[in-house]
Amino acid sequence: MTRTEGLFLEREYSGLRVSLILKIVFFLTMLAGSFSPEATHFERVYGGITSFVVIGLLLFFLFLIRKRAHLTLIGSASAVTDCVFLTVIAIIWYLAVGGTQVSPAFLLKSTIYTFSAGLMILNSFALRPLYPAIVGIGFTISQIGFFVYSIGIQAGMNTDSFVDHLLGNGVSFFLYFAVHIVLPLFFGCFALTYLTYIARVTVRRAVQLEKDKSQMERYFSPGVAEKITSADEDFLKPGGTRRSVAVMFCDIRGFTKLSESLSPEEVVEILSNYHACMVDVIFQNGGTLDKYIGDAIMATFGTPTQTANDAQNAVQAAIGMRRALVDFNANQRAKNQQELAHGIAVNFGEAIVGNIGTRERLEYTVIGDTVNIASRMESLCKQFNTDIIVSESVKQRVRNTESFGALGEVMLRGKDFPVRIYKIETDQQ
Repeated sequence: MTRTEGLFLEREYSGLRVSLILKIVFFLTMLAGSFSPEATHFERVYGGITSFVVIGLLLFFLFLIRKRAHLTLIGSASAVTDCVFLTVIAIIWYLAVGGTQVSPAFLLKSTIYTFSAGLMILNSFALRPLYPAIVGIGFTISQIGFFVYSIGIQAGMNTDSFVDHLLGNGVSFFLYFAVHIVLPLFFGCFALTYLTYIARVTVRRAVQLEKDKSQMERYFSPGVAEKITSADEDFLKPGGTRRSVAVMFCDIRGFTKLSESLSPEEVVEILSNYHACMVDVIFQNGGTLDKYIGDAIMATFGTPTQTANDAQNAVQAAIGMRRALVDFNANQRAKNQQELAHGIAVNFGEAIVGNIGTRERLEYTVIGDTVNIASRMESLCKQFNTDIIVSESVKQRVRNTESFGALGEVMLRGKDFPVRIYKIETDQQ
């Protein structure tokens, strides 16, 4: 069963449950009305029996749906029960006032159509168009049957007099069909069936969008996934914009040598568990996972949405990843498995942010010198025996700098100018 089908099953179950409970209340009211002082003995007996039988059936249906099995069958049976009740109760009222001793026009002047509207509404709670449609169509069929029966007994029943229609033995066929056929069938049955269908389609689309977004977040960070799912056509075009971002690289120390002593399955398992821990911290601090590069992680802060705290968030993420690694290694020791060490570098500066590639295959990423410097800074972690290195541009944008230790200026491979770097000696608060 898919997630969407499961949601509709639960929605149908809860809707049917509420519908059945409200119907029981409704028919209990009808049962009480059968014993009112104005009711005839005939109405009390047969109206009471009918209401009692219907209530029993509804209680039985309520018991059956607890297992959430055959819901559509039970819901349809409940709707058919409503149709039968509407038909039987109209006949009981007719016979209670004399039956063939009174004009059959009485059958056509019953206010039973008001009950049909209420029951159609109750049957729409389960968000299945079939249920209100059954009640509406069943009620229409019974009313047409009453009409055929009545004109077969009393010829010339039709009247153009509104007063005679209300008070006499005549019936305005126009008013009868308008009130008992057109209104319940088209504005009740069809409208409710359509609205129920629209609601069902809307829920299905919403669930599908949420599912698509959830699946996207397996490959993209939540920010990028949200941007893609709600993006217009311009966002999906190749190209980018220049903006200031914080770029982070995180690489496991000695992972190539470590992987030589492990099976491929063990390598995938340990890497997946490690990445899950680190990426969670990145997301918690407003970062975006740009890509995995083997065992390394490239993340950005300020994409797709730029803030004034991107550098601060990147540093907090790096510190959080340090703490997460401690917990990860404690878990590794508990399982008697290999512990890991990593190096993290953070740089801040201008880069091109956007979609790289073609319209058929796009990658949302950042490119530029800021990215290259961050990547090469990360390789210095082992040289300086530290796990977190940040650039001068990052340090300038961080509020608390007392825990930064200067490492001096370094020449990075392929660069014509030195970069001043710092290590983070203790965790910031």
